[in-house]
Amino acid sequence: MKLKFGGKSKLDLFQELSNRKIAFNSYAIKLFMSEYFKVSARERVVDLKIISPRDMGYLDGATFQDLTQSAIMSGLDYCTLEMAVYLRIQYNETPSDEDYLTVASRLSNDNTVPNGFYLRSYDNNQWLRGYVASPDVVYNSDKRFVFLGEFT
Repeated sequence: MKLKFGGKSKLDLFQELSNRKIAFNSYAIKLFMSEYFKVSARERVVDLKIISPRDMGYLDGATFQDLTQSAIMSGLDYCTLEMAVYLRIQYNETPSDEDYLTVASRLSNDNTVPNGFYLRSYDNNQWLRGYVASPDVVYNSDKRFVFLGEFT
């Protein structure tokens, strides 16, 4: 999947999400306002890959750390918070109420900082939600994660 991102300010992005009636949780607001959310001055295109723990050989699921380590070793990389916002704006195939698309990010080793964003449809609303990937949580083998493939 190709994603075009960059060239807009944080305020412009927040306004666009608001205009589209994208809902946020408190973690998403915290991430949006954090020092970790940086914007690119110029527009760029990246190739994103959607994978599951099953795709990486974890048939019984995987922790976030195990999955991301395997993805990195396979040549994938973490996405930026900015990429997740553009994905929410551009992604029209909204996951169902039970399913969501987690954008894999690595911001800090500080457990008080959310890890990144995920996209979800719930209660007839599209959401951009922040998440914390606790080290003891095992994600279902079919859970979908987004990683950076490469810049084009």
